[in-house]
Amino acid sequence: MDAIIECGPPGDSPTCRFKPAELYVDTLALSHREAQILHYFDHPPVYATGEAIQNDRLSAWVDPQLMVPSLASPDRMGAIKELVDRMHRADWVDDSLSFLQAVLEREDLQSTVVDSGVAFPHARSRSVRRLGAAIGLSHDGINFGSAGHPQIVHLVCLFAVPAHESDAYLPFLAALSGRLANPDVRADLTSCSTPDAMFHHVTNANHGKGMLA
Repeated sequence: MDAIIECGPPGDSPTCRFKPAELYVDTLALSHREAQILHYFDHPPVYATGEAIQNDRLSAWVDPQLMVPSLASPDRMGAIKELVDRMHRADWVDDSLSFLQAVLEREDLQSTVVDSGVAFPHARSRSVRRLGAAIGLSHDGINFGSAGHPQIVHLVCLFAVPAHESDAYLPFLAALSGRLANPDVRADLTSCSTPDAMFHHVTNANHGKGMLA
C-alpha cells in the first residue's frame, strides 16, 4: 500500500506522520505529490520516470543571491519575508507582497516542517517569474509551530513556483529535499558564513574558489 506523509497544522502536531495514500484528500493548491516527496529522510527522491536529478543540476534553480547564511528574524513570518525579499531583489519574484501572502496562506493550511529542523514553505503564484528556491539559516532556531506545539527550524528552504510551471517543480523539490536529507550536507550548511559557501554545499558545485565556509 502506498503511503504519503501528512503534516498537521502548527497547533495540531509538531511532527509529520504517514497515512495510506487512498485516504489522503488533497485540499491544497499544489499537487499532493509534494507531500510524498517530503518524506525524503526515508526514500531517495526520483523523477516520475525514475531518474534522479544530479546535484550539479540544482544550480539551474538556485543561486548564491538566494542564500542567506544568517536570518535576522526570530519568527516564521519574518524569516519567510526575508527569503521572499531576497528572491524579489534577485528578480525571481515580481510582486513580493502577493507572493509572501500566498506562502503564508499555504503554510497556515498545512505545516511544511519536516524532521531535523528543516521547513519547506512554498507557493505557486503569478508573481513568480522563474522556478527557484531561497535558503536561509537560523543558528538560534525559528518556531514554525505554536507556543504549545513548537516546531524549531534551523534551515528554511523557500520554493517559488510560477503559475504556469508543471514539469520541473516536483523533480526540483525531490532533488533539493533529497540533497538536504543528507545530515553531512545539513551540518556543512549550518557552518557556512557566506552565500557562496551555502551554494557550494547545496549544489555540490564549485561556485568560486576557496569559498567553503
